[in-house]
Amino acid sequence: MNLHIENAKKTFFNDKEHYLQFKAAWKKAVNSPKTKSKLETTEAYSGGTCVVRRKGWITATHHLIYNLLRGYDASRGFTPVTNKNKLTNDAYINHGLYEAYWYARYYASRDEFLKPFDGTVTKEMMSRLVEAMPEIKPIYSNMGNVGPKVAKKLLKIKQDQGKAYHPTYEDLWNLYEEVKNEDSRTAA
Repeated sequence: MNLHIENAKKTFFNDKEHYLQFKAAWKKAVNSPKTKSKLETTEAYSGGTCVVRRKGWITATHHLIYNLLRGYDASRGFTPVTNKNKLTNDAYINHGLYEAYWYARYYASRDEFLKPFDGTVTKEMMSRLVEAMPEIKPIYSNMGNVGPKVAKKLLKIKQDQGKAYHPTYEDLWNLYEEVKNEDSRTAA
């Protein structure tokens, strides 16, 4: 599965200096204390106090954008869902990657989202990136002919290999193609 953008550096960055500034801004952002989620005490509706978890400012969508702008495969750093409960309750097998893709297409050009990039990624760059992004479709664990079979095979492999099994998206695509080929041979 080809999930990268050819010549991304030349396509999205003005020059080498702009690219290096982007890399430096990313390094600063991911090492910032703002990256980590934290617990905060806040006032509750009842008049008392409660503790809430505030997310950090780097999301999966930021990682997807970083991968694409660097020319890396979009799925780099993402793993397929292998939790039996999630797969049997209708989760997408590629949930994290698909959700990051969806947010990138619809929310990534907002000022708040672009803050971690410290001005090195602009709204104009994001609109060009969204146009150039490879399409990522959800792989359903409960619909169609292929999705449930892929989910079943993933769970079987995980059961056989135990906690040591950490599939990559390349493994998932291979499994997906294997199931599609089995279905086409069965139909023929």
